[in-house]
Amino acid sequence: MRKIKLAISVYTDFAYLQYKPPVPKTRSVLARIRNVKQPPNGYVSRKQFQEIKFDDGLKIKEGNISSNFMHTVVNYLTRYMSGVPVPEAFKISYLGYTRRIEFKSYPKEKANLMKIKAMENKYFGYDEEVEIVTEEEESALKEEKKEIIKSNLKFDDDTKIGFKYLSEQITGLDDASIIAACKLCTYDIWFRNLNGVISSPVASDINPDQRSIESIRIMVKRTLKFFDKYGPIIVSGFDFKPNGYTRIINSGDGDYLTKDTLWDLKSIKIPISSQHTLRVVIYWIMGKHSGNEKFENINKIGIFNPRLNIAYILETSQIPKETIKKIEEDVICY
Repeated sequence: MRKIKLAISVYTDFAYLQYKPPVPKTRSVLARIRNVKQPPNGYVSRKQFQEIKFDDGLKIKEGNISSNFMHTVVNYLTRYMSGVPVPEAFKISYLGYTRRIEFKSYPKEKANLMKIKAMENKYFGYDEEVEIVTEEEESALKEEKKEIIKSNLKFDDDTKIGFKYLSEQITGLDDASIIAACKLCTYDIWFRNLNGVISSPVASDINPDQRSIESIRIMVKRTLKFFDKYGPIIVSGFDFKPNGYTRIINSGDGDYLTKDTLWDLKSIKIPISSQHTLRVVIYWIMGKHSGNEKFENINKIGIFNPRLNIAYILETSQIPKETIKKIEEDVICY
């Protein structure tokens, strides 16, 4: 006999009990920054960065896609247009999609039975999260789950919301590609923030209007043009393994590396803040601690905002050693 832990979904949108595989508690760079009290002007002020403005005569128009969501689409499409295959360019979306399929594919009949059992256990004062399942039952559930996964994947592709179907629609910066990219990015939330799933739009709900499509196209082209001058891009999307993470920050990924600069892409409507500057500094410090050779020659950090068409660049030698030490010890906690 083996024990399998289950959890009952309280969300009304989910019509059945969902199996939740163990998910490690993560503390992302962004989450850490939100909980850090910085000096009045930030650990590293925006004024320390060289600001470079570009003007292509084009304007970004507001559409029916939020700026935060649009940022993700622009980032992933830029990676794709830089030569990264769709599954890698949209890696977080893929990981989110696979987790969604996993959640949806737990056998419903057994789940409903376990839900009833859990309620009984709660009524009688037993551990409501534990249900006893025999080896034979577990094996049968695994086989049933495989079939459900196949069925769910086929259903998603038939209804044009599956990762395989949508990824095949992305071939460039035409309207159809941008629409497919927007739909793919809805799966990010399943990987980054499960608590936000219930309030986030699903792929079938995302239908960008022409203004949104054109704005995304402009920002991707701006980013590509920017890296034509300040690149080329050496790495698109990176983490800080093996040694960069700590017990305080154990997740977080950066955007781009060129020969000597770590770049963060920020498609935002306002100038960068101390949170944005701290984030890119943390990325640089974690890269140096990571033990990964791709960070060895990085001596500049930068932020490019394709919405405002502005770049910010800072040589890391201009960051006081005392500031670096304080961020290492008090923020990242090495």
